[in-house]
Amino acid sequence: MSIPSSSRITSKGQITIPAEIRQRFGAIPGGLVQFEERGGELILHVRRSRVDEFFGMAKGKIAPMTDEELDLVVEDAFTQGMLERGNRR
Repeated sequence: MSIPSSSRITSKGQITIPAEIRQRFGAIPGGLVQFEERGGELILHVRRSRVDEFFGMAKGKIAPMTDEELDLVVEDAFTQGMLERGNRR
């Protein structure tokens, strides 16, 4: 699906991503975007950090979460590869 929109490039090479597109794809200030050339076209990918994904999993929980609920969220994050197990000190 094509999104009709345009933005001018500033003298510093910056562009503004229109608000509707930022909201639709979850682009946030300080977030990461990745550029890809494919078939002569420039593709922009909005990347979510693993931290954002992890906390997104906990969204909608009634605060504060119980230890058991937090354990379930963390275990799910490990299962989905968003967190790596490390040595505890």
